[in-house]
Amino acid sequence: MKYKASFFILILFITSCGYKNTRTNEVSFLPSELNNIRQLQDNKEVSVRGYLIHEPENYSVWDSRKAMKSGNVEKCISLLYASNVQSKIIHANRKYVYLTGVFKQNVIKENKVYLGLCNSTGIQVTDVLKSKKSPE
Repeated sequence: MKYKASFFILILFITSCGYKNTRTNEVSFLPSELNNIRQLQDNKEVSVRGYLIHEPENYSVWDSRKAMKSGNVEKCISLLYASNVQSKIIHANRKYVYLTGVFKQNVIKENKVYLGLCNSTGIQVTDVLKSKKSPE
């Protein structure tokens, strides 16, 4: 019985984490929410909302501008992307965005050097759905 209650609480937590975007009818996650459930979302298509940074040695999406300034890496995921979405990502620098892509629990490969990652978790971006200037 104890395990059933724990399982129910876990399912309730997972389903309540996301924010439903009424425009796209998708559930989107903050980076910190994905980091908290990284094993469950690994290699799955997700929608992420947050504050995007695309600058030399800093390719990331954060919960907020404030979270980015604090440097708390549990509130960010690293950006990985193909050339077909590069211009959208560059245009969205320092803006709040909705991204879609495949979440990766660990983007770091053995014996490689990575400049610009904020965390070992990341998103392989397939599209930038929306961007707006920071309200802060």
